[in-house]
Amino acid sequence: MVSVGYYIKRTIRAIIDIFVRIIGLLYPSNQRYLPPITDRLLLEPAINLVKRIQTGQLKSEDLVKAYIDRIKTVQPHINAVIDERYELAIEDAKEVDKRVTHELQGNEPLNGVSIHSQPLLGIPFSGKDSIAIKDMLYMAGCPARKDIRATKDAPSVGRLRNAGAI
Repeated sequence: MVSVGYYIKRTIRAIIDIFVRIIGLLYPSNQRYLPPITDRLLLEPAINLVKRIQTGQLKSEDLVKAYIDRIKTVQPHINAVIDERYELAIEDAKEVDKRVTHELQGNEPLNGVSIHSQPLLGIPFSGKDSIAIKDMLYMAGCPARKDIRATKDAPSVGRLRNAGAI
């Protein structure tokens, strides 16, 4: 058996919902929506992207450029990126592609680390400004630290890089 309190709560909730909808009609939102994703690479799971990079079906450089383009597209809307290293990321991706080509030709790994031992090979990542990424702004959201740059990677970033991430 349902108590009277239940019906009172449901009635109050319905009244509040109606009130909120009326307010929404009177004061429409100025919320801007993000542009749609046009590059299908951005919708693929990382594990699939890594497999495609390791087999030479996808260039890491193309993937990194796709993510950079998306960042540049949404940045005016969300203002989330405070520092960037796009050119260096593209250079890192070219190095990954060079390693992949070299190993797929049957050669030994260039730097002693096989492309098949890196689970995030060629996958780009971004980090918050509260995590040290070498030569990037390291502010932790504090205006007093606005010009401070990290001198070395945080251990977590080092692990990502060791796993092949860019």
